[in-house]
Amino acid sequence: MALNFIWSKKNPKTGKDELYDYIEVLTENLASLNASRFAIQKCVAMISNAISKSEMVIQGKDGLLHNETYYRLNIRPNDNESGTEFWARVTEKLLIDNEALVVFTRNMYYLADSWTASEDILRPKTYTNISLVGPDGTTYQINKHFKSDEVMHLRLPENSKRLAYFRKVAELYDKTAGIVSKVVQMANVPKFGINIATQTRLVEKTETGDKILTGKEYASRIVKMLCSDKVEGITLPEGLKIESLNGGGTSNVDATKIDSLIKASEEACARAFDIPKSVYFGEISDQSDATNEFITYAVSPVAECLNDGLNHLIVGEEDYLERNERVIVFLARFKHIDIIDSADKLSKMRGDGWTLDEIFHLIGYPELHTDFTTTRALTKNYATPDGDAE
Repeated sequence: MALNFIWSKKNPKTGKDELYDYIEVLTENLASLNASRFAIQKCVAMISNAISKSEMVIQGKDGLLHNETYYRLNIRPNDNESGTEFWARVTEKLLIDNEALVVFTRNMYYLADSWTASEDILRPKTYTNISLVGPDGTTYQINKHFKSDEVMHLRLPENSKRLAYFRKVAELYDKTAGIVSKVVQMANVPKFGINIATQTRLVEKTETGDKILTGKEYASRIVKMLCSDKVEGITLPEGLKIESLNGGGTSNVDATKIDSLIKASEEACARAFDIPKSVYFGEISDQSDATNEFITYAVSPVAECLNDGLNHLIVGEEDYLERNERVIVFLARFKHIDIIDSADKLSKMRGDGWTLDEIFHLIGYPELHTDFTTTRALTKNYATPDGDAE
């Protein structure tokens, strides 16, 4: 334990002063911070990957639509990004900042880095000072006013667990920065141990004669000379020894303790993002429903937020209500479906009236659009109480 990194602090439990080591505390804090930063990135990536892997389905009055809007939403939102990349970035900003702004201009979609929204309450807001951000981090300022129906302003409901976790991490950053500043300050202040034998006689030549110095006075003069830029050499009397107390601080924290700190930080982050622990750590068994819980509690709120924004921006009130048009983030495509293992269930769906193309679309297989694959083969006799088959 390096002496220059020790300090005394009152233990809140015992009320007594105890010695602490800055290096040990700093090592623990840095381990927790690095684990928290990694965990946040992983949680955000897990949710954003689920959204970006899902299909943006457009439902028209007569069925699913595959038009230019579908292409823009799923394949190429703008000239420089793929649909996967774009929606992952939108989701990441939404999860970190709790809001995101998607601008629709020139028949393309762009993610905004910053913007200014009017404070209107009884009228639609207007958006100005919009700065777009590209996938490489470059920004572009738009000198145009946008109405609320020209942008998709996404806002997640406030998540108290996630907010509390972010605050805890911020407090840990502040605390760690304070310790780092203190360590740097202490490391830059020279410290010396001066050992003077009891029989050593310390004399200083003065104009009025010799002056006998105390050990403290002599040590003060030695330190002043050691810290001076003009010192070239010092002659030490017999019985005096000088030792530098500044040394590289080393941590005595046990590796097991570091591992437990890291795991605790990751578990706390997973809880903050509503991600089941088994999903976060990849400990899912075949019988586990953790993946469904992940989709329900972590991914679905983001998908619903996107659904509302997409339907407002693309569909509009009239077509949504009168023509039953919808834009939906289809999360079923995110979960892997093994065709062989699911063959029996898919066969039952076929007998319930699903077309082969509808089943193909559900499992991610290309639709064939033939007479055979678009024909419904109802093999079950569903009848009403009056006896009429449906």
